[in-house]
Amino acid sequence: MQLNQICPSCGNNNYFVEYSGHFKYVEKIEQRKFEVLSCTKCGLSRTNPPPYEDDVTAEIYQDFSFNDSYENPVLWESFFNQMFKYANLYKPSGKILDIGCGSGFFIQLANKKGYDTYGVELNKEAVEYARKTFSLNIQNIDLVSANFPDNYFDIITCSQLLEHIAKPNDLLKEIHRILKDDGILMIEVPNFAGLVVKIWKDKWSGFQPQWHIWQFKPKTLSSLLERNNFITKNIVCRQNIYTGMPQNIFKKIIRITFYKLLEKLTSIFNKSDKLLIVAQKL
Repeated sequence: MQLNQICPSCGNNNYFVEYSGHFKYVEKIEQRKFEVLSCTKCGLSRTNPPPYEDDVTAEIYQDFSFNDSYENPVLWESFFNQMFKYANLYKPSGKILDIGCGSGFFIQLANKKGYDTYGVELNKEAVEYARKTFSLNIQNIDLVSANFPDNYFDIITCSQLLEHIAKPNDLLKEIHRILKDDGILMIEVPNFAGLVVKIWKDKWSGFQPQWHIWQFKPKTLSSLLERNNFITKNIVCRQNIYTGMPQNIFKKIIRITFYKLLEKLTSIFNKSDKLLIVAQKL
């Protein structure tokens, strides 16, 4: 299948259908068909039809809900604490920027550990929550408009962001500019190569075709980073967090038990739901 869209990783415009399903869009009754098309040359996958043609604007992003993070702060802190240990492993101190920082939980953890913290986030409600709850240094602005100096940050993190970006090379180019020469980039995205995709199929939370443009596997994300002058240092697959538990105590116990078993199974094969890549600037 030939598309007008050029693959940002290899420049190819031929794709094959790797997955086809239906998704019930939020607050809408009807189900819509969507496909995941993968590049025939490098394998990078994209949602068809795409949710939007250009990068997410501030207006579009206001519709994104952070209610889970407001209602389950301990759960989210635990989730980001796992991610933080890798940041601390490579750079135990310095300036850290979280792009698309949401409600600020990751930045708050870094702040507690003594890092000099910065954040950018488009969602006004999330920024207000982070400022009010944690008194964090977060700008309600996109990365380019923030206009940070060259070679400024020791660590830059993007969690659950890159899959939303229509022009990932533009974002990675800007990250490369503001990251120090020995700086570390940490990117976390849904893992399209995970076992959970095969189990949940259309219900997999990583699809979200109303929001997600890209689907990444370890190889395709590493290739995209390499194209943008980053070298992969570490690849980690870890389990997602699960919110929205049923109120019935017995149903809740059954669901938690199932999630625990699923986490153990996927971790054995390193095929968990989330893909975290630690990369270094070349």
